[in-house]
Amino acid sequence: MTKITRLTPDDRENLVAYLDGELDDASTQKIEKTLAVSSVARHEVEMLEQTWELLEELPREKASADFTQRTMATVKVVDVKSNDRAKHWLTRARKGLILSGWLTAITVSAVVGFAATRFWIPNETDILVNDLPIIENLDAYHDVDSIEFLKEMHRHGVMNE
Repeated sequence: MTKITRLTPDDRENLVAYLDGELDDASTQKIEKTLAVSSVARHEVEMLEQTWELLEELPREKASADFTQRTMATVKVVDVKSNDRAKHWLTRARKGLILSGWLTAITVSAVVGFAATRFWIPNETDILVNDLPIIENLDAYHDVDSIEFLKEMHRHGVMNE
């Protein structure tokens, strides 16, 4: 019993080109070898040849007079659609720029707000830190009866703060 050799998918794709004589030498020889040993492959070639012959017997239709005008109108419609795609892209780019502008504005506002609360608005603990020397000597100041006495002590260097 002989093994039936079938056409590979690549050979099947090249079969029409083989029948039209459009294949290179290597592909042509490969298909011819397969056809020489395989009755199934020869049958497929015969069926394709019959199909082409039947197609040749069909009446040829001619294009109508307005075929060119309709085709050109279709091409113009396709061209208009491509312009619509460009407009769509520009619209999306414009929306992206607006969004990035808003995000930048919000970020700048947040940074300015943080800086305002951190550096320009006084903090109660900063006031206490600035008054720390006075707070440390509060007991000594409490025992003093007048401000003139404190000024005199400061002038003599007893109280440098």
